[in-house]
Amino acid sequence: MNQVEIFPVHHAYAKDNGLRVFNLEAFEALIPFDVQQRSLVSLPPGQIGGNHSHPRTEAFVAMGEELELHWTDTDAITHVERMNPDSDFTLIVVHPHVPHAIINTATHCAATLLEYASSTQTPEDVTQRNVIDATAPR
Repeated sequence: MNQVEIFPVHHAYAKDNGLRVFNLEAFEALIPFDVQQRSLVSLPPGQIGGNHSHPRTEAFVAMGEELELHWTDTDAITHVERMNPDSDFTLIVVHPHVPHAIINTATHCAATLLEYASSTQTPEDVTQRNVIDATAPR
């Protein structure tokens, strides 16, 4: 099994002016696990969310092009995925125990994402990681 999987999400319909409509059910139909928790996450500009690993599986859909997922594989190589490349929505699944972090690369606006999880989580479930150096200037 891949540690991180990326699935394109297709719009329900589009208009000539660029408006596209996506059904939330389309996102959820791609999720390869039983969703136990749904969250809407807002991340301020320049901030990092996560920088951890845990035993649950998570799936993310980013709103806007400014979010990046950084994750470390079993060979200790860190990968960077733009979460909404060219405004094409993707569903990104992060499997259990994969160190990961999300950064909002914008300088002036908060970014949001949908988060789906296979279980609830307690602070004891989370192991802090340094996928992104939080002290590095951005």
